[in-house]
Amino acid sequence: MFNDASTLAYSACAHARWQVGSGKYIARLLASKSRLAPIKIQTVPRLELASAVLSARLRNTIVEESNIKYDYIYHLTDSEIVLAQIMKDNLNVGTYVANRVSEIRETTSKEEWHWISTEVNIADLMTRPNLQVNIDAGSYWQRGPDFLGLPTTEWPIKAIPLKMEEKTIISTVGISKVCIKQCSLFDIDKFRSYRKLIRVTARLISAFRERSLKGISLSLTGEQLKEAETLWIKCVQVPLQDNWQVRFKRLGPFCKDGILYVGSRIATWMKSNYNNEAFILLPTTHKLTDLCIKDVHDRDHGGVDSTLCKLQAKFWIPQARKLIKATKSRCVTCRKLEKKVIGQSMGPVPKERLKPSPAFYYSALDLFGPLMIKDTVKGRCRRKVYGIIINCLSTRASYVDLVEGYDADSLITTLRRFIAVRGFPRSMYSDCGLQLKLASKEIGCMNRYHEKLSQFGNEGGLEWNFTKSADAPWENGCTEAMVKLVKRVMMRVIGDTILTFGELQSVMFEIANILNERPIGMKNGSSNVRGSYLCPNDLILGRASPHVPEGQFVTNVNTKTRQEFINAIVNSFWKKWMMYYFPTLILQQKWHTERRNLKVGDIVLVQDIRELGNLLR
Repeated sequence: MFNDASTLAYSACAHARWQVGSGKYIARLLASKSRLAPIKIQTVPRLELASAVLSARLRNTIVEESNIKYDYIYHLTDSEIVLAQIMKDNLNVGTYVANRVSEIRETTSKEEWHWISTEVNIADLMTRPNLQVNIDAGSYWQRGPDFLGLPTTEWPIKAIPLKMEEKTIISTVGISKVCIKQCSLFDIDKFRSYRKLIRVTARLISAFRERSLKGISLSLTGEQLKEAETLWIKCVQVPLQDNWQVRFKRLGPFCKDGILYVGSRIATWMKSNYNNEAFILLPTTHKLTDLCIKDVHDRDHGGVDSTLCKLQAKFWIPQARKLIKATKSRCVTCRKLEKKVIGQSMGPVPKERLKPSPAFYYSALDLFGPLMIKDTVKGRCRRKVYGIIINCLSTRASYVDLVEGYDADSLITTLRRFIAVRGFPRSMYSDCGLQLKLASKEIGCMNRYHEKLSQFGNEGGLEWNFTKSADAPWENGCTEAMVKLVKRVMMRVIGDTILTFGELQSVMFEIANILNERPIGMKNGSSNVRGSYLCPNDLILGRASPHVPEGQFVTNVNTKTRQEFINAIVNSFWKKWMMYYFPTLILQQKWHTERRNLKVGDIVLVQDIRELGNLLR
């Protein structure tokens, strides 16, 4: 197996050799492969290595596809660098060389590789353009070099002795490590707190000065702590002292009392305003730097920017933002506070939203506020009221009103006004959040509150359904979305103006009308929508949009025909509801990923807003 490379191409060829008589051998070409060099310029050693890989692959193909048994296989190359890379066991090279050397070693052995001169390397013919090469049956290319007809002991090949250069490199690295290690006062890796490290160092300095353990005092002065901190800063800055004026030129470095500072351009202003000598430079990779960042972060467990600002009040650390993010990711407290609540894929659409039904037949209720109102007479006294929104689940119509208090009687009074206007609903959904649980000052009134609501509903056939608490707002998501729209309209209409109860109630009714005139389903202008848009008022009143829906309508004074005309208009609205609104319920707006449900034995953190201070338990 011969292989060679040039800046134009690399190649490999295989010749088979067999004995025909006493000491006589014949060789013939079996196969050859060549490749053009990559467009991106590569070094010759890399191309030589690529030719060696090509030779190994060609050899494997020949062995697998032919039925001939070969006694021995020789790999001949004229590159000493490639041979050295194949022979060395501990090769400190890049990924490119390591991957190709590994492939060669997997299919060949070191003993099969030998060196030959370029003059007798026949693979060299395929690496350069030559129109005069003869490839006939008896040509040099077909029979191979002349030494193939000789015994292997007379071949012009040799092994390359390896040079032991790795020891010198290891020795140099060792000296660098020893220099850095000598500056350590003691094993800093055992400490987990920056303050504890400084206090322990201050006590040791005091003991060495007194030459007795009696010199260690429990109370430490500010000068002792500052001296200990300065000692550690000088220690960790030893690797930075080498050529520091050039390495940190852009930071404006300067040295004072053996400590490196940065920010010489603002040093005078810092001294006069903050009594601080610019910023102390700390290395990026050192245990003291990690402890310093952790100490600043643990004070309030703030964000990255907050910690960075507090840290840069005294120190300057290259890549500080990256280190702060790493510290924050390892902080157990931050992981507890910022952990997202487990989610699940969005469930099926409630059946009440899929049934064409009279307006507010299936409704959902929610409270919001408080809202400030003023006295009707003099306008001096102010008090709180609460907003209530009742949302139709099928037509998406809204009823917005005011509730004078959190008690059950005020809520029932508002519900009576709603029923008088919109009719008695068949089913009502609401959460049992804190605003409902605190309907009275006494917690014990909660049961009576639910009993009043149930009794009020049962009288008219109303089925009242309580969903989960306010911890799960997605249980009543359609109403929560309408509350958001109501607040947005209120901010634009009244802003911070304080109104009376009657004025604010009128505003609420007008807001409800605005919401009921909004388009639902596919918007007008879509290729699938014809005629006027569909809005909740169309389904409530049978009229609201500027135009009547398209259809074959005949107006007649006859009462029966007139009634049929009105029914046809209402039915056309419901047809549009089925055509343009119903298909939009197919789209899953959020929570697309399905996750495993919790099961017995899982370790979890329970986030409950009813716990004091929103603690995790």
